[in-house]
Amino acid sequence: MVCRILLVLRNISCRRCFRRLRTVSFPAATSTAISWPTTMVSIAMSTLELTLPPKAPTESYQQERHNTDKLAVYTLVDLGNTGIGGLIKSLENNDDKLRGACCPAPKYDFGGGSLREVYDYHLKFVTENSLHPTLFIVAHNQDYEKKGVLLVNLDTDMKCSVDTCRMKVAEALSAGVNLQIANMNWEDFKEDEVPSTPANNVGERNSPQVSHFESQQPAQPSAPHHIFGVYTTAGTNMTDIRGLLEPDWSDKPPKAWLCESVGSYTDYPDPWTRLIKYHPWNCRRNLRLHRQWCICADEKDAKEHGVLLVHIDWDGNVDRDPEELLKIGLEVDVKTERCPVTSAVANLTTLIAERGSSVS
Repeated sequence: MVCRILLVLRNISCRRCFRRLRTVSFPAATSTAISWPTTMVSIAMSTLELTLPPKAPTESYQQERHNTDKLAVYTLVDLGNTGIGGLIKSLENNDDKLRGACCPAPKYDFGGGSLREVYDYHLKFVTENSLHPTLFIVAHNQDYEKKGVLLVNLDTDMKCSVDTCRMKVAEALSAGVNLQIANMNWEDFKEDEVPSTPANNVGERNSPQVSHFESQQPAQPSAPHHIFGVYTTAGTNMTDIRGLLEPDWSDKPPKAWLCESVGSYTDYPDPWTRLIKYHPWNCRRNLRLHRQWCICADEKDAKEHGVLLVHIDWDGNVDRDPEELLKIGLEVDVKTERCPVTSAVANLTTLIAERGSSVS
């Protein structure tokens, strides 16, 4: 049975003037088989690998209309007693007009996995399950009511550019549906995600940005001008590294962090090349990252061996095409200095003060 639904933008905090909403139909719920998990892995958000490639192979979907396809829902974390059903309910936000607009993917539980695993699965099986090919929602934090969810877009600009937007759980589905019918642009939501930063975020994000719903929280202590990106190329536990670099980081709001987990490249054939190649791109995704300096845990036991302070000698200009950004790190000078992990942040701050290094 097909029901006619008039989409509304209630719950969308973006205050821009919107075009007239159109009527769209969603199929009634089907009996698609869902692989319900017996156990799920509990994992902190800070340890999750949320990196995606800058481009997706989605050209074939641009010739078809998908404004009645359901948005697939995935999770990277243990959803607790409420499970996937509780997440779906929160996404629908008691709005009958959104009921049936999303559903769990046939395999929705990627607990302990990465966002890239979800991406790969979605591209492989989306056409078999009548799910929207380029839009899906991912829970990346157990407390999604406060921390929000990720709305993933695999074609933000009709050029197959990939990006994510961290949103309130009550707004994510409504946003996705409005993108389906081209009632709003991706930039509308990106501008609302990080109000104070320029609109130059084409491509993926892999870090917990300061989003619009965090900006509505009580004022927090002033943040440093930049933060240091932390990478591992040796399988080091990122939570442990963060605790050694910045012992009180988990008690701070993201705005006050001194460093931030960016990526674990251990499983790549050449982890070091991956790091220097993607650091400029990561700086575009997270404008607070220091452009030239980052930290790399290149040994399994960072307490014993320390970490590398990495200097990538580029101009820090992220207003470039993705392809160009991904070449810069491979073409410029890269230098490293080893130091104890517990003094890495302090040493970096001193080095920058002594030598000078821009972040913009």
